[in-house]
Amino acid sequence: MWIFVLIFLSNLSAREYKDDRIAANYYEGETLVYDCKEGHWVCAAQSSVDLCQKNRGKSEEREQKSWPCVVFNKYSTTEQCHKFVEILVNDPSSKTFCHRSDFRHELTQY
Repeated sequence: MWIFVLIFLSNLSAREYKDDRIAANYYEGETLVYDCKEGHWVCAAQSSVDLCQKNRGKSEEREQKSWPCVVFNKYSTTEQCHKFVEILVNDPSSKTFCHRSDFRHELTQY
């Protein structure tokens, strides 16, 4: 009997966790993040933000010219974050924030 209960609970938690995935590296949450590699905005959970910052640190250690992602702002609700994503998706402005500041001058030459 206990084995059945444990299997049921583990499957339930796996489904709940999976349902929150909104992109390859992101789970839904309140923090606005731009994925520089994939080129899209997400409202990410704290675990995804932590991974983004970890990958950004690795990028800096390797002296790469571009960040893998950029964390912008944490909102009080996921819905508030989504409102900003709706605005930003249609913004054609340059995403120079994906490039490390010490390499941005190279971009303006082209």
